[in-house]
Amino acid sequence: MTYKVVLLLISLYTFFTFISCSNSNHLEESTIRYESEMIDGKKLVLVDSVLFRYSEGKRIGGIRGIYKFKNYFLIPDNMYKCVHVFDEDLNYIKRVGNEGRGPGEFTTTPFVIDTFSDELKIFKVLEKKICLYDNNLNFAREVSLPDEFYYQFRNPIEVDNKFLFSVAFPSNITKVQYYKEYNSLSLINGTNYQYERDIFPWDEIYHLIDYGGYSTLTFGVHLANVKHGGFYAAQSASIYLSCFDKAFSQIKIFGVKSKFYKDPPKMKVNETQKSFKTIVKLLSNVSFLRHIYYDNKNKWLVVNYRNETEESIYAKDYFLAENYIQIYNEDHDCIFDGKINGLYQLNHEGKIYLLEKETPEAMLIKIYELK
Repeated sequence: MTYKVVLLLISLYTFFTFISCSNSNHLEESTIRYESEMIDGKKLVLVDSVLFRYSEGKRIGGIRGIYKFKNYFLIPDNMYKCVHVFDEDLNYIKRVGNEGRGPGEFTTTPFVIDTFSDELKIFKVLEKKICLYDNNLNFAREVSLPDEFYYQFRNPIEVDNKFLFSVAFPSNITKVQYYKEYNSLSLINGTNYQYERDIFPWDEIYHLIDYGGYSTLTFGVHLANVKHGGFYAAQSASIYLSCFDKAFSQIKIFGVKSKFYKDPPKMKVNETQKSFKTIVKLLSNVSFLRHIYYDNKNKWLVVNYRNETEESIYAKDYFLAENYIQIYNEDHDCIFDGKINGLYQLNHEGKIYLLEKETPEAMLIKIYELK
């Protein structure tokens, strides 16, 4: 009995030592870990809606988010490989780019770079290039990015003339090696477009082999820019949110698990490869982080999750999934945790934009406020 007790104590000591060492490796000494509070009482109130009917030359094939740039709303198009430009009242202005392999053309969905500079920048993922545009949103030139990364299909941000990209691991090393040796974001100079360093260590869940099936399917980092410097970041498999300062230092980790959040099941990578049904079963039993967006007016961080269902996966229809958002205030406490009727797009000037319907003929956007 004494031997078993000693063995148990040694095992517990080893486990907690491992956790402690892991956490210390993943956090800067000055990083604050904050346990966010859940503050109830607010609800979403519909304040406006916009129905945009398509016409010749003004047709969106597949909406991939809505982004704010200066006085414009930008909608990247999955089908037509371009970016549609609207004014602040959602009146159509023009389209930027088209499908093709030349300068200013796109082979995949264009990724708008979230920036507060005066120059529109759009990321070409597979080509590893950035398209630059003039004040009239006309194509000006392209610049090449460092070639050593596999860039993720995520929207980059520009902070203080530096770009942050979610990058993928080199193909010649294992994921276990990668999570230990590389961080999740690459910092690239905005003047010479050269790699500077990588930041934001991977959350502990990415190091756990038993959760490899989930973390592999949720690989990557979501970013939210802050107007007066700094940014927020969230790794797809983690429930935690991170705040970074102007020097790109991780100053705070916070977050609280949503009441709609589904904890991922233990499933190794090879277990997900048995059949398509196995993958569907996993996908329909977990929560996916879809977007984070910072509202500079109210100083809110909005976090958008989606719970897929077997029906939504087989139909490839996100409107059939369960979509919900959390809203964190300036103190990083959660002031809203609720389901939404539609697909979250963005926050602007305290208003929450949801895509409630998308058909071949039109799109319906509803606008809410938190009251």
